[in-house]
Amino acid sequence: MINLYQSLTKSWSYATIWMLFVIPSFALSVDEHHKKCNPSFTCANQRNLSYPFWIPERKECGHPDFKVNCSGELAEFSRSSVKFQILENKGYSIRLARKDYQSNLCPRHPENVTINQDVLPFSPDTMLSIFYYNCSAPRVDVPPGFNIRQLDCGNDTGRRSYFVSSALRSWDRAILENSSASCERNVSIPVSRYALSIEDGNPTLEAIEKALKDGFEVMFTTECWECKQSQGSCGYNDSSRSFVCYCVDGPHKRTCPYRPTKSELTTQNKPGIAGGFLGSILLAGAVLCFIWRRKRLATQNISKGLSTSSIYPTMEMGRGNRSRLWIPGLSKE
Repeated sequence: MINLYQSLTKSWSYATIWMLFVIPSFALSVDEHHKKCNPSFTCANQRNLSYPFWIPERKECGHPDFKVNCSGELAEFSRSSVKFQILENKGYSIRLARKDYQSNLCPRHPENVTINQDVLPFSPDTMLSIFYYNCSAPRVDVPPGFNIRQLDCGNDTGRRSYFVSSALRSWDRAILENSSASCERNVSIPVSRYALSIEDGNPTLEAIEKALKDGFEVMFTTECWECKQSQGSCGYNDSSRSFVCYCVDGPHKRTCPYRPTKSELTTQNKPGIAGGFLGSILLAGAVLCFIWRRKRLATQNISKGLSTSSIYPTMEMGRGNRSRLWIPGLSKE
């Protein structure tokens, strides 16, 4: 005969586990990308890096242009063949420097590359300067408002190289196209206006070297800041090729839907939280009480020599197909 007592005991135990532990865990589950991209990471000398930077195990958490290499002393990322070193992370801005110009104004194969300013725009202190290499003309004329400094690149062919900068807050490179027509190569490099001391006039070679070594500052965009303020995690969607804000309930374009903070939930939902907690306690108590009572009844029956499998009223068929009701402690043979 099936032991109904043991079956019910197990059933109630399983139900209690589901109600108190399993079901709440499903209700509190969050988006995997939100969990992965929420914490910052450490790379070489830099701590607390996050979007737009990423490492292989966090690809969906960063912009494709800013995969960082952490194998050296300094964290760095590449644009084409050019490496940019991360010198400082202030939380609201990042200071970068071109590795190939750290100790040399005349690299062997200088390349003109740009940083995506839609993702990391220049700070107000950052300005573009231009290097002109191997110019055949005896001199390069620049418009008013521009400074020019000849470089000592050791060219034996008689060609000259120059560094051009301007105190102007913004200017178009096309202004210098006629001036640079005789030059084999030109390279635009961001520099710090303050480090270059551009307001003091034509910078010296020492000032140029220092400005390139100190690097330049770029800012984080507001879209990631707004995402984080809405309790989201910043990332990138390869399919749409755009920024994405990972939220607890899934990805969104810019920000997460409003979710009450823990303090607000505590203040506004104290009755609900207390009621839910009390209900769980009462439910668990009721289940335990039920199990205890059945166990006690079974113990009493054992002491009277009765079967524990017959705690509940059962119908037995007697002779002549007559049924009779058997109740422990009341019925007689």
